[in-house]
Amino acid sequence: MGSSVSRVRPAKSAGQMHSDALDSIIVQDQARLKQVRRILVLGTSGSGKSTLMKHMRIHDGTEFKETDVTLYRSIICRNVIEWAHSILLLAKKDALVFEKGYHRELADKVLDFTLGNDDEREIYLPNDIAEAIHQLWNDPMTANSLKEHAKELNLELPTYFFDNIRRIGGPTYRPNRSDILKTPETARKPGLREMKINMGTLTIHLLDPSGQRSERRKWIHYFEFVTSIIFCAPVADYDQARMTESFNLFESVINSRWFLRTSIILLLTKMDEFKQKLPKIPLEKSFPEYTGGADVNKAAKYILWKYMQLNRARLSVYPHIVNVCDTNVSCLVLAAVKETTLQNWLKDSGRL
Repeated sequence: MGSSVSRVRPAKSAGQMHSDALDSIIVQDQARLKQVRRILVLGTSGSGKSTLMKHMRIHDGTEFKETDVTLYRSIICRNVIEWAHSILLLAKKDALVFEKGYHRELADKVLDFTLGNDDEREIYLPNDIAEAIHQLWNDPMTANSLKEHAKELNLELPTYFFDNIRRIGGPTYRPNRSDILKTPETARKPGLREMKINMGTLTIHLLDPSGQRSERRKWIHYFEFVTSIIFCAPVADYDQARMTESFNLFESVINSRWFLRTSIILLLTKMDEFKQKLPKIPLEKSFPEYTGGADVNKAAKYILWKYMQLNRARLSVYPHIVNVCDTNVSCLVLAAVKETTLQNWLKDSGRL
Protein backbone atom coordinates (compact mmCIF):
# COMPACT_ATOMS: atom_id res chain seq x y z
CA MET A 1 0.00 0.00 0.00
CA GLY A 2 1.19 3.44 -0.71
CA SER A 3 1.52 5.97 1.94
CA SER A 4 0.95 9.70 1.72
CA VAL A 5 3.03 12.21 3.46
CA SER A 6 1.47 15.55 4.31
CA ARG A 7 3.73 18.51 4.42
CA VAL A 8 3.21 21.14 7.04
CA ARG A 9 3.64 24.62 5.65
CA PRO A 10 5.95 26.71 7.76
CA ALA A 11 4.27 29.57 9.57
CA LYS A 12 4.68 32.90 7.87
CA SER A 13 6.90 35.40 9.54
CA ALA A 14 5.49 38.70 10.69
CA GLY A 15 7.42 40.40 7.89
CA GLN A 16 5.94 38.10 5.24
CA MET A 17 2.42 38.62 6.58
CA HIS A 18 2.94 42.38 6.46
CA SER A 19 4.20 42.10 2.86
CA ASP A 20 1.17 40.02 1.85
CA ALA A 21 -1.12 42.58 3.43
CA LEU A 22 0.53 45.38 1.45
CA ASP A 23 0.23 43.34 -1.76
CA SER A 24 -3.48 42.90 -1.06
CA ILE A 25 -3.93 46.63 -0.50
CA ILE A 26 -2.08 47.41 -3.73
CA VAL A 27 -4.31 45.03 -5.71
CA GLN A 28 -7.41 46.60 -4.17
CA ASP A 29 -6.13 50.10 -4.86
CA GLN A 30 -5.39 49.23 -8.50
CA ALA A 31 -8.93 47.96 -8.88
CA ARG A 32 -10.28 51.17 -7.35
CA LEU A 33 -8.12 53.31 -9.61
CA LYS A 34 -9.53 51.51 -12.65
CA GLN A 35 -13.03 52.55 -11.70
CA VAL A 36 -14.82 55.08 -13.86
CA ARG A 37 -14.66 58.64 -12.59
CA ARG A 38 -17.69 60.76 -13.43
CA ILE A 39 -17.17 64.51 -13.46
CA LEU A 40 -19.90 67.12 -13.74
CA VAL A 41 -19.03 70.21 -15.81
CA LEU A 42 -20.92 73.35 -14.79
CA GLY A 43 -20.87 77.06 -15.59
CA THR A 44 -23.13 79.90 -16.58
CA SER A 45 -23.70 81.10 -20.13
CA GLY A 46 -20.52 82.61 -21.55
CA SER A 47 -18.29 81.00 -18.92
CA GLY A 48 -16.23 79.07 -21.47
CA LYS A 49 -17.77 75.72 -20.59
CA SER A 50 -18.80 74.93 -24.17
CA THR A 51 -15.35 75.86 -25.53
CA LEU A 52 -13.74 73.68 -22.88
CA MET A 53 -15.89 70.71 -23.91
CA LYS A 54 -14.88 71.24 -27.55
CA HIS A 55 -11.21 71.19 -26.52
CA MET A 56 -11.72 67.98 -24.56
CA ARG A 57 -13.37 66.42 -27.60
CA ILE A 58 -10.42 67.35 -29.81
CA HIS A 59 -7.92 66.13 -27.19
CA ASP A 60 -9.65 62.76 -27.13
CA GLY A 61 -9.12 62.47 -30.88
CA THR A 62 -12.81 62.68 -31.73
CA GLU A 63 -13.22 64.53 -35.02
CA PHE A 64 -16.22 66.75 -35.65
CA LYS A 65 -18.81 65.05 -37.83
CA GLU A 66 -19.69 66.55 -41.19
CA THR A 67 -23.13 67.47 -39.82
CA ASP A 68 -21.40 69.35 -36.96
CA VAL A 69 -19.13 71.22 -39.38
CA THR A 70 -22.11 72.20 -41.55
CA LEU A 71 -24.00 73.44 -38.50
CA TYR A 72 -21.02 75.51 -37.34
CA ARG A 73 -20.70 77.04 -40.82
CA SER A 74 -24.31 78.15 -40.60
CA ILE A 75 -23.82 79.57 -37.08
CA ILE A 76 -20.64 81.42 -38.11
CA CYS A 77 -22.26 82.95 -41.20
CA ARG A 78 -25.30 84.09 -39.23
CA ASN A 79 -23.09 85.52 -36.47
CA VAL A 80 -20.92 87.40 -38.98
CA ILE A 81 -23.94 89.09 -40.57
CA GLU A 82 -25.51 89.88 -37.19
CA TRP A 83 -22.25 91.40 -35.90
CA ALA A 84 -21.71 93.36 -39.11
CA HIS A 85 -25.25 94.77 -39.02
CA SER A 86 -24.94 95.81 -35.36
CA ILE A 87 -21.58 97.53 -35.88
CA LEU A 88 -22.54 99.26 -39.14
CA LEU A 89 -25.87 100.54 -37.80
CA LEU A 90 -24.04 102.12 -34.89
CA ALA A 91 -21.37 103.51 -37.19
CA LYS A 92 -23.95 105.12 -39.51
CA LYS A 93 -24.92 107.45 -36.66
CA ASP A 94 -21.42 108.89 -37.00
CA ALA A 95 -21.48 110.68 -40.36
CA LEU A 96 -17.69 110.88 -40.54
CA VAL A 97 -17.25 107.09 -40.67
CA PHE A 98 -18.84 106.80 -44.11
CA GLU A 99 -17.83 110.22 -45.40
CA LYS A 100 -17.00 108.79 -48.82
CA GLY A 101 -19.83 107.49 -50.99
CA TYR A 102 -17.83 104.33 -51.69
CA HIS A 103 -17.89 103.39 -48.00
CA ARG A 104 -21.61 104.12 -47.71
CA GLU A 105 -22.30 101.85 -50.68
CA LEU A 106 -20.33 99.01 -49.09
CA ALA A 107 -22.11 99.47 -45.75
CA ASP A 108 -25.55 99.57 -47.39
CA LYS A 109 -24.72 96.45 -49.38
CA VAL A 110 -23.95 94.54 -46.18
CA LEU A 111 -26.94 95.97 -44.30
CA ASP A 112 -29.33 95.05 -47.12
CA PHE A 113 -28.16 91.44 -47.12
CA THR A 114 -29.90 88.73 -45.07
CA LEU A 115 -29.29 84.98 -44.98
CA GLY A 116 -32.96 84.07 -44.73
CA ASN A 117 -34.32 80.83 -43.33
CA ASP A 118 -32.96 78.42 -45.90
CA ASP A 119 -31.85 74.88 -45.15
CA GLU A 120 -28.89 75.16 -42.74
CA ARG A 121 -26.91 72.86 -45.03
CA GLU A 122 -27.18 75.38 -47.86
CA ILE A 123 -26.30 78.53 -45.94
CA TYR A 124 -23.06 80.31 -46.81
CA LEU A 125 -21.71 83.85 -46.95
CA PRO A 126 -21.53 85.17 -50.55
CA ASN A 127 -18.07 86.25 -51.68
CA ASP A 128 -19.16 89.79 -52.53
CA ILE A 129 -20.60 90.34 -49.04
CA ALA A 130 -17.45 88.92 -47.45
CA GLU A 131 -15.35 91.25 -49.62
CA ALA A 132 -17.45 94.28 -48.62
CA ILE A 133 -16.94 93.47 -44.93
CA HIS A 134 -13.22 92.96 -45.56
CA GLN A 135 -12.90 96.35 -47.27
CA LEU A 136 -14.70 98.21 -44.48
CA TRP A 137 -12.87 96.35 -41.71
CA ASN A 138 -9.42 97.04 -43.20
CA ASP A 139 -9.75 100.43 -44.88
CA PRO A 140 -7.80 103.02 -42.81
CA MET A 141 -10.73 105.45 -43.24
CA THR A 142 -13.21 103.14 -41.49
CA ALA A 143 -11.31 100.38 -39.67
CA ASN A 144 -10.57 102.14 -36.37
CA SER A 145 -14.11 103.46 -36.00
CA LEU A 146 -15.69 100.08 -36.70
CA LYS A 147 -13.40 98.35 -34.20
CA GLU A 148 -14.23 100.98 -31.56
CA HIS A 149 -17.94 100.47 -32.19
CA ALA A 150 -17.44 96.71 -31.80
CA LYS A 151 -15.94 97.37 -28.36
CA GLU A 152 -18.87 99.64 -27.46
CA LEU A 153 -21.20 96.73 -28.23
CA ASN A 154 -19.04 94.36 -26.13
CA LEU A 155 -18.34 92.33 -29.26
CA GLU A 156 -14.94 90.62 -29.15
CA LEU A 157 -15.31 87.69 -31.54
CA PRO A 158 -15.87 89.77 -34.71
CA THR A 159 -12.18 90.69 -34.75
CA TYR A 160 -11.16 87.06 -35.31
CA PHE A 161 -13.87 86.26 -37.86
CA PHE A 162 -13.64 89.59 -39.72
CA ASP A 163 -9.86 89.17 -39.96
CA ASN A 164 -10.58 85.83 -41.68
CA ILE A 165 -13.63 86.99 -43.64
CA ARG A 166 -12.23 86.25 -47.11
CA ARG A 167 -11.59 82.64 -46.10
CA ILE A 168 -15.09 82.39 -44.61
CA GLY A 169 -16.82 83.73 -47.73
CA GLY A 170 -18.05 81.38 -50.45
CA PRO A 171 -19.96 78.08 -50.70
CA THR A 172 -16.85 75.91 -50.22
CA TYR A 173 -15.99 77.32 -46.78
CA ARG A 174 -15.43 74.61 -44.19
CA PRO A 175 -14.80 75.79 -40.59
CA ASN A 176 -11.48 74.67 -39.16
CA ARG A 177 -10.84 73.75 -35.51
CA SER A 178 -9.96 77.31 -34.55
CA ASP A 179 -13.21 78.60 -36.10
CA ILE A 180 -15.26 75.99 -34.25
CA LEU A 181 -13.54 76.64 -30.92
CA LYS A 182 -14.23 80.37 -31.21
CA THR A 183 -17.85 79.94 -32.25
CA PRO A 184 -20.31 80.62 -29.40
CA GLU A 185 -22.82 77.86 -28.87
CA THR A 186 -26.42 78.47 -29.78
CA ALA A 187 -29.06 77.74 -27.16
CA ARG A 188 -29.13 74.02 -26.42
CA LYS A 189 -32.17 71.95 -25.73
CA PRO A 190 -32.35 70.69 -22.13
CA GLY A 191 -30.41 67.46 -21.86
CA LEU A 192 -27.09 65.83 -21.06
CA ARG A 193 -23.95 65.55 -23.16
CA GLU A 194 -21.50 62.87 -22.08
CA MET A 195 -17.89 62.47 -23.16
CA LYS A 196 -15.62 59.55 -22.28
CA ILE A 197 -11.86 60.07 -22.02
CA ASN A 198 -9.31 57.35 -21.22
CA MET A 199 -6.35 58.36 -19.05
CA GLY A 200 -4.24 55.24 -18.56
CA THR A 201 -5.87 53.35 -15.70
CA LEU A 202 -8.56 56.00 -15.38
CA THR A 203 -11.70 56.39 -17.45
CA ILE A 204 -13.19 59.86 -17.16
CA HIS A 205 -16.81 60.58 -18.00
CA LEU A 206 -17.45 64.31 -18.44
CA LEU A 207 -21.13 65.15 -17.93
CA ASP A 208 -22.34 68.45 -19.38
CA PRO A 209 -25.98 69.19 -18.48
CA SER A 210 -28.05 71.99 -19.96
CA GLY A 211 -31.41 73.35 -18.97
CA GLN A 212 -33.22 76.32 -17.55
CA ARG A 213 -31.80 77.82 -14.35
CA SER A 214 -35.16 77.39 -12.66
CA GLU A 215 -35.04 73.67 -13.41
CA ARG A 216 -31.64 72.94 -11.80
CA ARG A 217 -33.07 71.98 -8.43
CA LYS A 218 -35.20 69.36 -10.12
CA TRP A 219 -32.31 67.51 -11.78
CA ILE A 220 -29.21 68.30 -9.73
CA HIS A 221 -29.72 65.34 -7.36
CA TYR A 222 -29.31 62.93 -10.27
CA PHE A 223 -25.58 63.70 -10.17
CA GLU A 224 -24.86 62.83 -6.54
CA PHE A 225 -22.65 59.96 -7.78
CA VAL A 226 -20.05 62.27 -9.39
CA THR A 227 -16.58 62.29 -7.84
CA SER A 228 -15.69 65.83 -8.90
CA ILE A 229 -17.19 68.96 -10.39
CA ILE A 230 -15.44 71.21 -12.90
CA PHE A 231 -16.85 74.71 -12.42
CA CYS A 232 -16.06 77.39 -15.02
CA ALA A 233 -15.95 80.84 -13.41
CA PRO A 234 -15.64 83.75 -15.89
CA VAL A 235 -13.52 86.40 -14.11
CA ALA A 236 -13.95 88.91 -16.97
CA ASP A 237 -17.68 89.15 -16.23
CA TYR A 238 -17.05 91.07 -12.99
CA ASP A 239 -18.95 94.11 -14.29
CA GLN A 240 -21.96 92.16 -15.55
CA ALA A 241 -24.98 90.45 -14.01
CA ARG A 242 -23.56 87.11 -15.18
CA MET A 243 -20.98 87.31 -12.37
CA THR A 244 -23.76 87.35 -9.78
CA GLU A 245 -25.41 84.45 -11.57
CA SER A 246 -22.11 82.54 -11.47
CA PHE A 247 -21.69 83.22 -7.74
CA ASN A 248 -25.24 82.02 -7.10
CA LEU A 249 -24.78 78.82 -9.10
CA PHE A 250 -21.45 78.06 -7.41
CA GLU A 251 -22.96 78.65 -3.97
CA SER A 252 -25.94 76.38 -4.63
CA VAL A 253 -23.72 73.60 -5.97
CA ILE A 254 -20.89 73.65 -3.43
CA ASN A 255 -23.30 73.68 -0.48
CA SER A 256 -25.74 71.14 -1.89
CA ARG A 257 -26.40 68.07 0.22
CA TRP A 258 -25.97 65.99 -2.93
CA PHE A 259 -22.26 66.85 -3.21
CA LEU A 260 -20.98 66.45 0.35
CA ARG A 261 -18.25 64.02 -0.79
CA THR A 262 -17.44 65.82 -4.02
CA SER A 263 -14.33 67.87 -4.77
CA ILE A 264 -14.44 71.00 -6.91
CA ILE A 265 -12.05 71.94 -9.72
CA LEU A 266 -12.60 75.70 -10.00
CA LEU A 267 -11.44 77.07 -13.36
CA LEU A 268 -11.06 80.86 -13.53
CA THR A 269 -11.75 81.48 -17.22
CA LYS A 270 -11.61 84.44 -19.64
CA MET A 271 -8.31 85.69 -18.20
CA ASP A 272 -7.15 87.31 -21.47
CA GLU A 273 -10.29 89.41 -21.61
CA PHE A 274 -9.92 90.13 -17.88
CA LYS A 275 -6.40 91.54 -18.39
CA GLN A 276 -7.61 93.84 -21.15
CA LYS A 277 -10.71 95.03 -19.33
CA LEU A 278 -9.26 95.66 -15.84
CA PRO A 279 -7.33 98.89 -16.65
CA LYS A 280 -10.41 100.33 -18.39
CA ILE A 281 -13.14 99.20 -16.00
CA PRO A 282 -11.82 99.14 -12.40
CA LEU A 283 -12.85 96.18 -10.28
CA GLU A 284 -13.71 98.67 -7.51
CA LYS A 285 -16.76 99.79 -9.48
CA SER A 286 -18.36 96.39 -8.96
CA PHE A 287 -16.67 95.55 -5.64
CA PRO A 288 -16.02 98.77 -3.66
CA GLU A 289 -14.21 96.86 -0.90
CA TYR A 290 -11.48 95.75 -3.33
CA THR A 291 -8.27 97.78 -2.89
CA GLY A 292 -5.77 96.12 -5.24
CA GLY A 293 -6.10 98.56 -8.14
CA ALA A 294 -5.34 97.33 -11.67
CA ASP A 295 -2.98 94.57 -10.53
CA VAL A 296 -4.23 91.51 -12.45
CA ASN A 297 -2.94 88.98 -9.91
CA LYS A 298 -4.50 90.80 -6.95
CA ALA A 299 -7.78 91.23 -8.81
CA ALA A 300 -7.92 87.55 -9.82
CA LYS A 301 -7.10 86.47 -6.26
CA TYR A 302 -9.87 88.71 -4.97
CA ILE A 303 -12.46 87.14 -7.27
CA LEU A 304 -11.19 83.69 -6.28
CA TRP A 305 -11.58 84.72 -2.63
CA LYS A 306 -15.19 85.75 -3.34
CA TYR A 307 -15.90 82.27 -4.69
CA MET A 308 -14.12 80.56 -1.79
CA GLN A 309 -16.18 82.53 0.74
CA LEU A 310 -19.25 80.72 -0.58
CA ASN A 311 -17.81 77.31 0.41
CA ARG A 312 -19.67 76.87 3.70
CA ALA A 313 -19.63 73.08 3.27
CA ARG A 314 -15.80 73.22 3.32
CA LEU A 315 -15.42 70.98 0.30
CA SER A 316 -11.98 70.51 -1.23
CA VAL A 317 -11.55 73.16 -3.92
CA TYR A 318 -8.70 73.09 -6.45
CA PRO A 319 -8.51 76.47 -8.27
CA HIS A 320 -6.76 76.97 -11.62
CA ILE A 321 -6.42 79.96 -13.94
CA VAL A 322 -7.03 78.93 -17.56
CA ASN A 323 -7.60 80.34 -21.00
CA VAL A 324 -10.23 78.10 -22.59
CA CYS A 325 -9.15 79.24 -26.07
CA ASP A 326 -5.62 77.93 -25.44
CA THR A 327 -4.98 74.66 -27.26
CA ASN A 328 -3.22 73.31 -24.15
CA VAL A 329 -6.19 73.85 -21.85
CA SER A 330 -7.35 70.23 -22.20
CA CYS A 331 -3.98 68.96 -20.92
CA LEU A 332 -4.18 71.31 -17.94
CA VAL A 333 -7.72 70.23 -17.12
CA LEU A 334 -6.89 66.53 -17.39
CA ALA A 335 -3.85 67.05 -15.15
CA ALA A 336 -6.14 68.77 -12.62
CA VAL A 337 -8.61 65.88 -12.85
CA LYS A 338 -5.82 63.36 -12.29
CA GLU A 339 -4.45 65.31 -9.32
CA THR A 340 -7.91 65.64 -7.78
CA THR A 341 -8.63 61.94 -8.29
CA LEU A 342 -5.36 61.04 -6.57
CA GLN A 343 -6.11 63.35 -3.64
CA ASN A 344 -9.58 61.82 -3.23
CA TRP A 345 -8.10 58.33 -3.38
CA LEU A 346 -5.51 59.15 -0.70
CA LYS A 347 -8.22 60.59 1.56
CA ASP A 348 -10.57 57.64 1.10
CA SER A 349 -7.77 55.15 1.81
CA GLY A 350 -6.76 56.99 4.98
CA ARG A 351 -3.32 57.91 3.66
CA LEU A 352 -3.85 61.64 3.74
